[in-house]
Amino acid sequence: MQTAIIVGGNFAGITTALELKRKGGKEFRVIVIDRSSQFVFMPSLVWVPFKRREIKDITLSREEILTRHDVEFVLAEAQQVDPTAQIVKTSAGDFNYDQLVICTGPKVNYNIAPGVAEFTHYIGTPSGAMKTRQALEEFKKNPGPVVIGATQSAGCMGAGYEFLFNFEKWCREQKIRDKVDIHWITPEHYLGHFGMDGMTGGQTLFKTFFKLFNMHVHTEVAIDKVDAENVYLNDGTVLPYKFSMLMPQFIGDDFVSNSPELKATPTGFIPV
Repeated sequence: MQTAIIVGGNFAGITTALELKRKGGKEFRVIVIDRSSQFVFMPSLVWVPFKRREIKDITLSREEILTRHDVEFVLAEAQQVDPTAQIVKTSAGDFNYDQLVICTGPKVNYNIAPGVAEFTHYIGTPSGAMKTRQALEEFKKNPGPVVIGATQSAGCMGAGYEFLFNFEKWCREQKIRDKVDIHWITPEHYLGHFGMDGMTGGQTLFKTFFKLFNMHVHTEVAIDKVDAENVYLNDGTVLPYKFSMLMPQFIGDDFVSNSPELKATPTGFIPV
């Protein structure tokens, strides 16, 4: 029997573990290592700020999912891998493996520009989604201009767009839309580019929606800095705001960066 270790228990990790057991059966001892016992259905976090979902509605026990399929779950932080000795070092001890699959996902670089971490919101974590909800409750008492979008080097435009259109609808529901000037900022070359050269008809659709919903567009821009009142763009534009949600850059997980033999890129990703 071979031991397969999977580091990370979100979509990629759980899918890999279940498929290995389904196809390999008794040929594989499958172990999933993750620092959290809870699996969160990440795509639904975008609805939490608007009270369309609660965190408990989109959270499951990793151990319950895995053990019913004869997959072992280890609650620990994976710290480093030695691929020569084939050992994963964790906060719960060392684990030997025959096969290793790294499914950590990225971490967020909140320091992509000064002030992003201090003054803007991010919906990609349960705590971030709840903080955004609280911020919106305050915002509707004193509405004003908003800045929503993505920073330079961001890698998740889709969630930003989804939040944007949900936010616009929420403003109408709260009967404050006429008091809210919405600005979308993005490093994309054009609306609907998504960092992957867009999709058929996407640019035309997005232009139509932005015009229909009266939202301002700033493409091919980066953020110089953010303070408590303004977002400063690299083209000289200064955007005042009362609320801001930005999708920052993704960088590699510490597990990868702490494992020199993986030869990660400067941003912490493994070349494949």
